[in-house]
Amino acid sequence: MNAVSPVTIRPVERPAFDNTNVGDWKRWAQDNTGLLARYWSAQGQALGLSEDDNAELDFWIRVQHDIELKFRDRARLPHGSSL
Repeated sequence: MNAVSPVTIRPVERPAFDNTNVGDWKRWAQDNTGLLARYWSAQGQALGLSEDDNAELDFWIRVQHDIELKFRDRARLPHGSSL
């Protein structure tokens, strides 16, 4: 008989960002600093101080913002439309 061990690893869930200022990248990033930092860390990334780490984090935050913009734009389409 084989023993089955329970799965203790959970997938990383995308947080529900505050999109009040989604039209302004800087304000959106400021509004979501804590969520972005936790989401970044949950994916196994460290918040470093090197320029390469900061550039990678900045790019990743911009991608998250672009995803939120796409969600907003998709929600504005008439029912049945898609991007």
